Amino acid sequence: NLLSPTRIYPELATNSMLVTNYIEMPIEFRFDTKPEDLGRSLNFAIGGRIGYLFDAFTKVKYDDRGEVVKVKYKLNHGVNPLRYGIYSRIGLGNIGLFGFVNLSELFEENQGPLGTTMNSYTVGISVNGF
Repeated sequence: NLLSPTRIYPELATNSMLVTNYIEMPIEFRFDTKPEDLGRSLNFAIGGRIGYLFDAFTKVKYDDRGEVVKVKYKLNHGVNPLRYGIYSRIGLGNIGLFGFVNLSELFEENQGPLGTTMNSYTVGISVNGF
């Protein structure tokens, strides 16, 4: 709804988020110090991912005269349909640390909020069950 209270009065929004869902294809090169005993092996990996956007939407939460309202807008908001980046991982056995850096911009050219450009990165812990 283009006339939602948060479009007219953005200060009413108490919480908002942009959600993007990509289907991705990874390519990875791995090295294990003990390939015969992966549970005790120090391992390294470096690679890349390329993905295609299949869904994007925003969720906005605001207070309308004491009632909490949640609205979901099913638009892509100028999000780049192609995502690609590099990642690396280091671990011991089944537990590791990883990092991913997007090389593509989050939004298409001149489509970001106020014409801004953005990239994203992810860091975390990985647990491998097999």
